[in-house]
Amino acid sequence: MGARRVTVAAVVTVVLTTFAVVATLRASWPVVAGVVAAFVLVTPVERRFGTRRSGGFRAGTGTDLAHLFGNRFLIWVSYAALVAGPLVVLRPVHDLGLVDPLPAWAEGIVWLIVAFVANYWGHRLSHELPLLWRLHRVHHSSTHLDWLATVRQHPVDAAFTQVVTLAPLFALGFSERSLLAAGTAFTALALLQHLDLPWSFGPLRWIVPSPRWHQWHHATDPQARDRNFGVPLVDLLFGTAYFPRGGAPAGYGTDELPGDIGYLASLVSPVRSRTDTVDRSS
Repeated sequence: MGARRVTVAAVVTVVLTTFAVVATLRASWPVVAGVVAAFVLVTPVERRFGTRRSGGFRAGTGTDLAHLFGNRFLIWVSYAALVAGPLVVLRPVHDLGLVDPLPAWAEGIVWLIVAFVANYWGHRLSHELPLLWRLHRVHHSSTHLDWLATVRQHPVDAAFTQVVTLAPLFALGFSERSLLAAGTAFTALALLQHLDLPWSFGPLRWIVPSPRWHQWHHATDPQARDRNFGVPLVDLLFGTAYFPRGGAPAGYGTDELPGDIGYLASLVSPVRSRTDTVDRSS
């Protein structure tokens, strides 16, 4: 019976993923082109200089590809549901245009500070609040980091972090272009941080979040747990920075979810019985 359930789940996953891939090919071909380019250009660099230098696909590649294509629609649905309330509440404040009187350089500084602090707290709350953690742990189930591991996210978790990041900017009166720039910037930073490379950026290590910096965030090492939520300077400000010189994490993942969890299983994992999880307060 168990084998049959696994088989059915596998078939459903393949069907849904195929449908999502076809939909993406029809509606967002640049995304597919970007994925192909990443496999061709980025993966060889990770193979050569990263911690995992074997050829071929790693375990979990299929699951991550399912997240990449299957989550696109689900993230937009989640985002639309989560943004409705803040949009109504914050619209009157947004219309005041609080940042409009500022010169362009000052507006840029405010944009940077607000965006990075908001993103930090959105990410930190995803670790500290049990309900949010049950969503966010899907991302931490990856036992190996590379550019593709970036997309392993529960769609509600991805939408939540985006809403928390953009809501303060919206409230201050920043334009839609500024909000789009913030979303694009954090997407690029996420891809950079998850690369399987030992880069720490030397003298810029506390300014630009590097792959090594974020690897400690995903580390199974006890001293690194719940650290490095955002840009290093912001983590320093709030006392959550952990960036030892030299060495590397012992491993990645969370003991609450298996690293080989399938796509459908990851989507329903937040509503599974609490008896199958580990108490993070221990």
